[in-house]
Amino acid sequence: MQTRRPTTRAIINAACEVYEVPMEFLTGKSRKIKRVRLRQPIHYLCWLDQTDTLEEIATSTGLTNHATTLHSIKVIEREYGMYDDVTERVDMIREKLISQGYRIKPMLSRKSSKRVVDPLRVDAEWCFRKRVSVLVTDTLTGERREANTVAEAARMAGT
Repeated sequence: MQTRRPTTRAIINAACEVYEVPMEFLTGKSRKIKRVRLRQPIHYLCWLDQTDTLEEIATSTGLTNHATTLHSIKVIEREYGMYDDVTERVDMIREKLISQGYRIKPMLSRKSSKRVVDPLRVDAEWCFRKRVSVLVTDTLTGERREANTVAEAARMAGT
């Protein structure tokens, strides 16, 4: 029994078997939503198991740009566990690969897959790009002061 990580080709073959479609259906250049939604779990699982680079994953699924693969990964990260159809598509491919003896990394939980973003930093960056200063409560003195850069706002907020 195999205990190695699956290749991109193995993931595509498993998806074809699960979806009961020919490989050309998933690896064509079509942008129709039905094909796109079926390709997204493939991109995510290839990325999760680090089988190839984003560019190689895109090329193996008939695409020409790594950005589409990156978008697919973000969609699955956002929607896995939230929408039953997305969760089911990913889980069915994972189960197929496991039944074929491949070792699959566990899915990232929705909580751990999200990047922690400091709301102050995001708001401050937006304001500074728009050339608007930000009022920040200074954690040392407790007074509200105007910050003109992200670094200044972060220092005053104590982050």
